[in-house]
Amino acid sequence: MDAPANLSSSRYWFERFPRALPVGIFLLVSGITALSVYAIEQVETQRAEAQHRQMAGAASSAIERLVNANAVYLRAGSLLTADSANASRAFSEFARQLDTDRSLRSGGARTSSKAGATA
Repeated sequence: MDAPANLSSSRYWFERFPRALPVGIFLLVSGITALSVYAIEQVETQRAEAQHRQMAGAASSAIERLVNANAVYLRAGSLLTADSANASRAFSEFARQLDTDRSLRSGGARTSSKAGATA
């Protein structure tokens, strides 16, 4: 008895509000669309954040490589001048031989233009 009463009340509801079904379907589809757009935007934000983290990691690695190369040069200079009787002259010679601008900017590696010029 309960089932026919439910069926007749829903049929009464459709007869009373004939445009409710299309409006309900429209609202359902609109809700699904809004949820999909939100999910797509979230994924795009997460992708951008991951890309920024990756770029920051690469930049920090490059800076660390440059710092390590500069530390090697300073240690070499201090070892060179520590054994010398005339430390000032030895350091001046070391500084003159060191191609500060190119080697420090490239992390201690020889640049291709310089390598090609010396070869």
